[in-house]
Amino acid sequence: MNTSLSIMPYHFITVGGSVSTGSTPLIDMLREYDETKVVNGEFRPGKYIFQIAADLLLGNQINMSKFKSYKELTLHYGRDNPRLFKLIFSLLIRIPKNAREILPYKVQYLHRNNRKFRGYEKRIPAFSKITERLFDDLEEINHHVHSMDIRERINKLNIIMERFFLSVCDSFVRDNPDKTPVFDQMINPNKLFSEPGEPVLAKLLSSAAIIVVSRDVRDQYCDMIRKGKKEYHLMDPKERVNRYITEYKKRYSDMQKKLKELPENILHVQFEDLIFNYNNKKKEIEKFLGIKSHIKPRQYFDPEKAAKNTCIFRHHDELDEIKLIERNMEKWLYDFEYMNEL
Repeated sequence: MNTSLSIMPYHFITVGGSVSTGSTPLIDMLREYDETKVVNGEFRPGKYIFQIAADLLLGNQINMSKFKSYKELTLHYGRDNPRLFKLIFSLLIRIPKNAREILPYKVQYLHRNNRKFRGYEKRIPAFSKITERLFDDLEEINHHVHSMDIRERINKLNIIMERFFLSVCDSFVRDNPDKTPVFDQMINPNKLFSEPGEPVLAKLLSSAAIIVVSRDVRDQYCDMIRKGKKEYHLMDPKERVNRYITEYKKRYSDMQKKLKELPENILHVQFEDLIFNYNNKKKEIEKFLGIKSHIKPRQYFDPEKAAKNTCIFRHHDELDEIKLIERNMEKWLYDFEYMNEL
C-alpha cells in the first residue's frame, strides 16, 4: 500500500464508500475544519460523468442515445424532486414526533433532510452552464475517440474534467474562496476499483483528494438491513446474505488489489479507526489533505458516540448469516478484540 501522504493542498475533496460504510461520519468530521466547506447532500451527478469518462479513456465510443441520456440525467439531477419532497414533508409534519420514529428509515430520512433535496443550481449557481460545456467537450472526444491513442485521451479528458470540477468548486465557494469544497460520494469505490477496473479516474483528477472509506463487512451488512437499504430487510435471510457476499466479495477483492498501489491523491480510511484510533487517524487525514485548523473538534463527529454503531452484528437475530459472512469475507473483518485491549 502507498503510505506516502501528500502535503500539497488539493482544490477539492471527495469522500466515498459503498452502502453503509461510514463515509458520512468522515464528512461530518471535515465540517469541523476552518479550511473546508461541505456540499450538503450526496453529489450523485458525478456517476454519469465518470461513466462516460471511463469508457472514453478505454477507447470505447458511446452511442449518442446513451450519451444524451447521461447528459439529461446529470443536468436534471435533483431538479424534479422538490415538489415530491414538499408533498411528503407537508404530510410528515402532521404526524406526531413520536409516531414518526416508527416510520421506515427512508421516510424518516426524507423528513430530516427535506431541505437538502434540491436541484444543484441552489447550491452551485452555475451548475447547468458548467455541465453543458463539459458535455460539449465530452461529445467532441466521443466523436474522435477511435483516432486517439491512450496518451491523447488521458490528456484531453484530464483537461476538461479538471476544468469542470474546478468551475463547480469556484461556484460553490464563491462567498468563501479560501475554503476547500468537500463532496460526499462524488467518486465511490465501485467506480474507482471495479469500473473500469483500475483507479483511472483518480489519474484524471489529480487536483482532487479522494478518500475511500470501508467498514467491517458484518456491520455493513447489518446496517443495510437495519436501515432498509437495497431492500435487504424485505428478503429472506438466506437470499440476502448470499446476495451480499456475491456482490461485495468481488467488489472488495478488486479494491484490495488496487489499494496496494494507490495514486498519491487517494487515501483509504477504515471507519472503525476513526473511532478506536481517532487521534492518529485524524492526524493522518490532516496530513494527507494539508489541513490543520480543527476549530470545532468533536462537534459533528464524536468517536465515543459513534462507537455505538460498531459491533452491531453481535446483536443480529440471524447468527447463521454472520457466520457465513465471516467464512467468506474473512479479509474484511475488523479486529475489535484487539482494539478493546489497547
